[in-house]
Amino acid sequence: EKGSQATKDMMDADYYFRLGMTYKEGQGVDKDMKKAYTYFKQAAKKDHVQAMYETGVCIAEGKGTYKNWEKGLALVQQAADAGNTDATTYLAEKDQFWKKFKRMF
Repeated sequence: EKGSQATKDMMDADYYFRLGMTYKEGQGVDKDMKKAYTYFKQAAKKDHVQAMYETGVCIAEGKGTYKNWEKGLALVQQAADAGNTDATTYLAEKDQFWKKFKRMF
């Protein structure tokens, strides 16, 4: 019983994630980052790691939702900690940016 619920949750999470990607990329629908963010968030709540990354980026960059750099990066970090390579790359790029930015002042 518990196993079947976990399987259903992962299927739901994957469904929401795919819907989010559809709206993010405009695949057969108009691009809509608000809808993309909403679906990514639903999948992330069900522990979909790639959706955690996408949700975090949306929040950090203010795409489809209000911008909150710290909250967004915390979610990206959570995805990185779960082994998501996109999240690891994103954090490394932001770290390089800040190091260059700080050297300017």
